[in-house]
Amino acid sequence: MRKVFKRTLCLVLALALFVPMSAFAASSGHPKGWWPYQVAYNEAIDSGNEDAILKAGEDLLNFYAKYEINTDIAANSFNVYYYRYVNSVYEKRGDYAAAQENLAKLRYVSEIAGISDMDVVTEAKARKIDTHMGVFALTASSDDALYYGAKNELRDGVYYGRVFSTENKKVSNTDKIKDESIVSLYVELGQETVSDYEWILEQVDFDEKALHVALNFPKEGTTVTEINQGMHDDNIRTTLRYLAKLDQPVFLRIGAEMNVWSTPTEPQAFRDAYIRIANMARDLAPEVALIFSVNHVGSYGDDMSVYYPGDEYVDWVGVSLYYNRYQNSKTCEEGEDFNNMYFGVGNWAEPVTSVAEVVERFGDRKPIMITEGGVGHYNTATGMDLSDYAAERVTSAYRALTMVYPQIKGIIYFDTNVNVSDYQYDLEQNPKVEAAFDAAVAANKTLLHSTEDAAMHYVSLENFCEKTDSISISAYCNAHYSNAVHVDYYLDGALYQRGSGVVHDVSLNTASLSEGAHTFKAVFSDGANFTETLEYTLVKNAFGVVKFAAAGETAPSTAISAWAVPEVTAANELGLVPDSILCDLTSNITRADFCTLILRLLTERMDMTGEELLAKFGKTVNVNAFTDTKAEAVLIANALGILNGRGNGIFDPDSSITRQEAATMLYNAAKRMEIDGGEGGTFTDSGEFASWAAAGIAFVSSARDKTTQNAVMGGLGDGRFNPRGTYTKEQAILTMVRLFRA
Repeated sequence: MRKVFKRTLCLVLALALFVPMSAFAASSGHPKGWWPYQVAYNEAIDSGNEDAILKAGEDLLNFYAKYEINTDIAANSFNVYYYRYVNSVYEKRGDYAAAQENLAKLRYVSEIAGISDMDVVTEAKARKIDTHMGVFALTASSDDALYYGAKNELRDGVYYGRVFSTENKKVSNTDKIKDESIVSLYVELGQETVSDYEWILEQVDFDEKALHVALNFPKEGTTVTEINQGMHDDNIRTTLRYLAKLDQPVFLRIGAEMNVWSTPTEPQAFRDAYIRIANMARDLAPEVALIFSVNHVGSYGDDMSVYYPGDEYVDWVGVSLYYNRYQNSKTCEEGEDFNNMYFGVGNWAEPVTSVAEVVERFGDRKPIMITEGGVGHYNTATGMDLSDYAAERVTSAYRALTMVYPQIKGIIYFDTNVNVSDYQYDLEQNPKVEAAFDAAVAANKTLLHSTEDAAMHYVSLENFCEKTDSISISAYCNAHYSNAVHVDYYLDGALYQRGSGVVHDVSLNTASLSEGAHTFKAVFSDGANFTETLEYTLVKNAFGVVKFAAAGETAPSTAISAWAVPEVTAANELGLVPDSILCDLTSNITRADFCTLILRLLTERMDMTGEELLAKFGKTVNVNAFTDTKAEAVLIANALGILNGRGNGIFDPDSSITRQEAATMLYNAAKRMEIDGGEGGTFTDSGEFASWAAAGIAFVSSARDKTTQNAVMGGLGDGRFNPRGTYTKEQAILTMVRLFRA
């Protein structure tokens, strides 16, 4: 299939370059005066001078831009854009933004000109040259961790582990497995069941560890047909009943890599087989999380999403992610650059860019797990040692993937060797690669060594907001055509530190920073053609909270109203205010942030965790209560009867809360804390109160802070309550400390 494509592409290029030289001169599709520009471009091509080619091409395109595009203009423009693409002109000059723009224009003109395949080509190249340049900060705050509410998903942190490796009925990598949070087992559907591997499971302590079962279809498309005919129902039920009895979190990968099977299947047939198994699993093993899993790339032009059975049958999306040196492992010959790029091998085998399509297609609604993956460190067919290459790639995978993609919530290494592969993956056999793996894992604090570990995650620097004396900052940039990129970090114009390697780390000391605004920037450079800068404003407020704003964004405010200072300070000292809210205090508070404050108030006043509160009142969280948020505080508050959404599954978390909404939530929280109010205040705008808000407004205007005698929430001073008005963060914090002391 790939060989056919290469011939086709060459033919397209040959025709595209041939037509302007002859027939286009007489074509009525070109505007008058185009020919001199075409001649200049042809001469530049003949000269081989790249600068001249770029200039002449731009002159031709600028001429065409004055006229409405047609097929002749599009076909001739295609040549200009295609030259830049096929020669990687902009990428080699370090201008990846221009390269992306050129790909978009190439795709556009090829559609108009009727040139096929270029959508596939340009989309693949666009993903592979995306630098994913970013600066990230490590945080232990789970408030902003990406959470889907999927079965067996952890609120924060990433499952990580490896495949069982066995020898003589013994698990040979138990010493590694014991310090990891997930382990993987392969079962061949129709030939065996999970119970056949009980001897393996008995050798592993599954306390605080999850199990991933890869239910393979051994005859691929033929197995699909057999499943749909009901031939393996008993075998499947036996496995499911066994899994249902296990105490640990269990993941079941149903089939896998169907987009690269040598015995293919029709997409509908695969979907039917998957759904048949999924329906049995929902009935017999409802706590088992089901995984739909693909290879990170299929045959040329294939669409992996056509196999997707539907959201209701999928809990997680999995991906096989291998980043090997050679596509042809029998010969280890260097492949053509286009093949390497498209299939993600060789110098194009960058884990971050290889997994991009899966994240793009499914990461908006499902957590992603790398259900297997790794890199061959030795080739048995040729005797080639690939240690250096493998060490670099495994470092990139285990340092960068979960930083760049918060959607990735699990990652499993294929730590075993199999007869069908010419590559060796077993880490223990290669001390250099194993050391790189161990170092990358140790440096990546998102990876959990047990399901009960204290979890951390990365956020983009502009989303960091925390009271801290030191920030762990990391940067990533995949500049494919550049030499090794380093990062220079600058604080207030002075060089702070230089970072190097796949991920560029720096520990930023904020304890000594003065209150107010500072400049922080990361300068990415390869010392030659590539240089990019990401700039930020760093703001530290009076409470020691540090927040960043990216260039062009409004810097966080350190302002606080004088009347609010005593009570905000008291609330902070009582532990009632999360760091993420203790900044930009004069801005309006959102519905989600107000929920976070309410939950913090409840846990501090009642000296209980959220889980303990739910248990006390006999409530359970419905993770599907709302379609637009899975925030823990919102879901717990909803379960406790403190809030409702706007209807139809909408909570509207990012909208500013209104005063009457805030009053109602405070009233409902007070009932859980058994705090009584008195007779409510009188307001001139009471006729504007929503019927559901009247009781809450009466409560907050009568309940008093026993320390200051202030009402939990009063009016505006002019006799009005202003029920539909917004509420600022500092006002919200005041009500929390007052209710806490009521």
